[in-house]
Amino acid sequence: MKNVTISMDEDTALWARVSAARLDKSLSKFIGELLRSAMADERGYDTAYRSYRRRSTADVSGGNQYPDRVELHRR
Repeated sequence: MKNVTISMDEDTALWARVSAARLDKSLSKFIGELLRSAMADERGYDTAYRSYRRRSTADVSGGNQYPDRVELHRR
């Protein structure tokens, strides 16, 4: 575990202390879990985005070419 010092405004610190207390956690553990969750979300998005970018347009569109702009806006 790495110890770090963080600075935040009073309102944010109060919210964090109250939120941690509601969950019966220390402030340190609460903030660590928030950061870990944010990191996991970011990694999950990056993984999904890279997977999407690797697929061809045929894979995404079910084998059909995407319609052109005129087709999309035809009434």
